[in-house]
Amino acid sequence: YQDALRILPRYPLALINLAQLETQQGHYRKAQQRYSRVFASEDYPATFDHVATQGIANIKLLQGDRQAAEDRWAIAEQQFRAHQDLDSFGHRQELARLLLTRGDETDLPEVLDLLEQEVAIRRDHKTLNLLAWAFSQQGQWEKAQAVIQEAIAQKSCHAETLYRASKIEQSLGNTGQAALYQQQAQSINPITK
Repeated sequence: YQDALRILPRYPLALINLAQLETQQGHYRKAQQRYSRVFASEDYPATFDHVATQGIANIKLLQGDRQAAEDRWAIAEQQFRAHQDLDSFGHRQELARLLLTRGDETDLPEVLDLLEQEVAIRRDHKTLNLLAWAFSQQGQWEKAQAVIQEAIAQKSCHAETLYRASKIEQSLGNTGQAALYQQQAQSINPITK
């Protein structure tokens, strides 16, 4: 990412991906600085502002400031809805992730609607992982398990998918399988929580 930023100092995807990595590592100040640089770029259309705003919201939540996180999530949602066409590829998935991350139960019906539409055209591990998360938030553990198993069967497992599978199995009382998924998640990304 740093090489990409040497070539294009305000390249939003590199800034966002590096900020996400720094957030995972607990370098919140650096991450927030990178997210802030996304807003300052006039070289790119305002299609990444909601991602950067959501990233800052996540940092605020990790720092224990739920109110500041809520405020940022509301801004991110406004930004997203202002300039994204939900019928465009992947945008339903992005909005669903934002709403799930915010954690407001009143968003769940919209989240499920968005993800069911997305799954109809794209059954990749990211979309299935989000759908399993949504089912988990509703306590529909068997549905969540079936969906996460489909994601894992695609052989493109990521730490987040395995971590979600661990939580689902734990909720179903399958502690052995939950521990196995947790171990696999941590072998991919040791800081997975």
